[in-house]
Amino acid sequence: MLLFFRWRWLRTRDGAWLVAYRFWTKVFALSFALGVVSGITMSFQFGTNWPGFMETVGNIAGPLLAYEVLTAFFLEAGFLGVMLFGHGRVSERMHMMATFLVAFGTTVIAFWILALNSWMQTPAGHEVIDGVFHVRSWAEVVFNPSFPYRLTLVLLASGLTCAFLLAGLSAWQLLRGAARQSALLWVLSGMSFSGWVATVAGWYVTEIGRQPFIVHGLVRTADVAATNVSSPRIAASLAMYLTVYIALIATYVGVLKYMAEKPEDALLPDTADQAGGRAAQALAGVSAR
Repeated sequence: MLLFFRWRWLRTRDGAWLVAYRFWTKVFALSFALGVVSGITMSFQFGTNWPGFMETVGNIAGPLLAYEVLTAFFLEAGFLGVMLFGHGRVSERMHMMATFLVAFGTTVIAFWILALNSWMQTPAGHEVIDGVFHVRSWAEVVFNPSFPYRLTLVLLASGLTCAFLLAGLSAWQLLRGAARQSALLWVLSGMSFSGWVATVAGWYVTEIGRQPFIVHGLVRTADVAATNVSSPRIAASLAMYLTVYIALIATYVGVLKYMAEKPEDALLPDTADQAGGRAAQALAGVSAR
């Protein structure tokens, strides 16, 4: 969506597209930061709570996770800096290329994550030697039977999640400034986060449905769980993470609400950013209309 907004601004020079791009870039950056903070704990869990997983299937899981970090996360995170702070400092085409690479990076991240998780659902392309999994064919590992439709499902779910967020926040902006308030606008506003709820529910069904196996039909979850960490300690760490996550979600929703109600604050231009100045002027024109 950001790439589309950016392309429309480059083609038409209509300030409304730049306003949309700058505003939703801030929303994306906020979501990206929250995703990194909340997702990084998974890497630690492989060593603390599930050490047997990497000992057993590390030859497959390790490289796939590394590919995600090296080819996607660095690409996305690196060009995100250009996307956020480079407008007016690099050429318009270079800035659009940075936006494209961020969009491409997010898709590649989904590719590698779904390759690993789908392999855990429908394992293929491996051989087991002395209880340790080894790759027989990377093509079969990556493009395992459930991978194509699961990747398609996640990409569609991500698109719908973004669409509901965009429609919901936009509806909230209209409700704040409208003389007559439309259920449709209230309904859209209330469904701002419905995409995430549906996506998380889908992941729960997928992961719980695979039990009692962590690699379906081959490796049981109980066999790879940590034995040197007591149950009370795991419960305490889980409670701590849940508390932090609830605080992060509350803060995230609060900031999005503030941005939706006062978009002009989210679009304050950098004094050195001439394009930002044009965006602010366009925002003033849109508000006047």
